[in-house]
Amino acid sequence: MISLQMMLLDVDPTSYKTVFIGYPMWWYTIPMVMETFFDTYDFSGVTIVPFNTHAGSRDGGTYETIKEREPNAIVLDGLAVSGGNEGSEDTKTEIIDWVNGLKLNE
Repeated sequence: MISLQMMLLDVDPTSYKTVFIGYPMWWYTIPMVMETFFDTYDFSGVTIVPFNTHAGSRDGGTYETIKEREPNAIVLDGLAVSGGNEGSEDTKTEIIDWVNGLKLNE
């Protein structure tokens, strides 16, 4: 679905130096649409910044899964946000600290 939308919009996510990729956890793994997404695009040389929402499983090992799917990409430390807490002040602070800690401007 995501890949189809990007193709229809003529967007190539691999044309960017850094790509933030977010998804919800589905039964302790990435959703199948994300499997299709990584099968569709070759992120060689691209920095991938993963983030996800979850209901208790954190990232469930999915950041490692992304590294396996995209071995020629740079996959940074992701951020797992507990579902239902997205709008809290603590989560906002956590997100800001995480993004600043990525040091993407260096």
